[in-house]
Amino acid sequence: MGFKAHYMATGMGSVPYTEPDEALAMVFQHLPHLPHWPQMPQRTRREHFVYQSLTPLVELGLIVIKEDGTCVARGQDIESELTEFYERYLRVTETGEGLEYFAIPPESGLGLYRFVEYLKNFKRPAIVAVKGQMAGPLSIGLNLYDEERRPIFYHPQLKDVLIKNLALNARWQARLLGEIALPIIFIDDPGIAGWGNSTHVALSREEMVLALREIVQEIKQAGGMAGLHACAGIDWAVPIEAGVDIVSFDAYYYFDSLLPFSRQLQDFLEGGGLLAWGIVPTSHAVWDESVDSLLAKLREQQERLKTAGVARYLLESNTLITPTCGTGLMELAGAERVYELTAALSAKLHKGRRK
Repeated sequence: MGFKAHYMATGMGSVPYTEPDEALAMVFQHLPHLPHWPQMPQRTRREHFVYQSLTPLVELGLIVIKEDGTCVARGQDIESELTEFYERYLRVTETGEGLEYFAIPPESGLGLYRFVEYLKNFKRPAIVAVKGQMAGPLSIGLNLYDEERRPIFYHPQLKDVLIKNLALNARWQARLLGEIALPIIFIDDPGIAGWGNSTHVALSREEMVLALREIVQEIKQAGGMAGLHACAGIDWAVPIEAGVDIVSFDAYYYFDSLLPFSRQLQDFLEGGGLLAWGIVPTSHAVWDESVDSLLAKLREQQERLKTAGVARYLLESNTLITPTCGTGLMELAGAERVYELTAALSAKLHKGRRK
């Protein structure tokens, strides 16, 4: 399983459209080889990346959605709810039945269902793989609180439920996308940057690795490749130790965060791992850049990694080109500019790459 990336382009997931057909048109136009399903947070609050995977926990009553749309986890008197959750979890893991309970519902992921429907009806031979995405355990677990204003990642029972829920959601998504092509699921988890922060002194590195690994294993067991995306400077050895196949980083603003991990990156790439190089900014800076300016920036970054000990040939063959982050909060014109630059840079790099 896997492939040589050779500067193939893909996106992070979120787009500013509210109609799936318009979103799909942009994705397929600019990302013909590795399209992603479009996440549309401006369509409804339920499309926000944090909420898309939490429906099972809402239905069980472990998470309550308040009138203002915010979520609160229940951390007390939840024995019966926990029992039902683990019964459903064990049914899936022991018998393979009931996985649909952990699916993203259509109202929370309309773009996903239209994406799959379209590709089942209209084959696109250029496709090498298809990409999905989901919120990571740290980004949810450190930002979703119980009644006592404690992040649920610090509540042992709720943390375990969250991770297992996300793991089966990832398995379901990989299975669904695997009906089309090789599925790639990115775990979007900039919350990893919380480690070492004074506000999260109780967060341990081992906890982060184990949480990610549980989700990564489900993706791989479903026949997919797992990626970790963080638009922040993090300990990049964490996703590598968790077993991901793709490390997705913001190269425009946080490239320097990779340099201390050059040895781990060399080993990762030698083992077939890929880098998703987030070089196209998803901010107003996109209007200040061109294909040539981004190419110069990327080449300079490659030289710095080469100097740090990462083989140039691996950077040539094992790199995807992506935006720095999703475009869901951008204006349409800005998002379209991001996708145009991503596609054009990918094409120029692929054409000029060393044989």
